[in-house]
Amino acid sequence: MRSWRSALIAVALAACGVSPPPPDPTPSGSGVDCTKSVLTYENFGAPFIANWCRGCHSSGLPGDMRQDAPPDSNFDTLAEVHTWSDGIVSLAGSDPATMPPAGGPSDDERTLLVEWMTCGAN
Repeated sequence: MRSWRSALIAVALAACGVSPPPPDPTPSGSGVDCTKSVLTYENFGAPFIANWCRGCHSSGLPGDMRQDAPPDSNFDTLAEVHTWSDGIVSLAGSDPATMPPAGGPSDDERTLLVEWMTCGAN
């Protein structure tokens, strides 16, 4: 995932006439080739989050309907998903996954979740 700092460094290097190195196609040694990923928020992320996460992680839910999800852990927007990306990958994309607590997506869907999150969740 490209941070604002790495983007700022790339802009500064470009202003000095220095070309930054190309982005790593397999971030963090993940084994995911982001140059081949076609997953986007529109075609994967939004439906996945809506189907599997927002039943508990939505600011519009009263506390008793959140199934013990922390009150500040909401996935209503892409920005909020980015904020919680590490936790989403470790809890919903892990093997064995702990989220959602009552079961959930298939192993293939979880693999796609990790790919989408690893490649920037855009």
